[in-house]
Amino acid sequence: MKRTAILCLLLGLCTMVHAQVLTLKDKDTGRPIEMATIVSETPKAFATTDTRGQADITKFKGAEQIVVRMLGYGTATVSYAQLQESNFGLTIAQEGLS
Repeated sequence: MKRTAILCLLLGLCTMVHAQVLTLKDKDTGRPIEMATIVSETPKAFATTDTRGQADITKFKGAEQIVVRMLGYGTATVSYAQLQESNFGLTIAQEGLS
């Protein structure tokens, strides 16, 4: 029983380590941005942020150009490497505000 519990814990940790979660926030308020779209052509990938402003971007790994859009906000274009350097956090400003 003890071995099974340890095995389940280790498998759960491995799954969490492989998932890369982007957190998108408003530049001025710091609040999470829900329902933003995240798109890449190479590799072909698409995701949207949840109520916490988060999206799994594991399938975007290696992308040179990732476009993040949300109605009322400016568009951000970044690479997967840039997101990795920023610990998978990104802020965007509302249009007309900087």
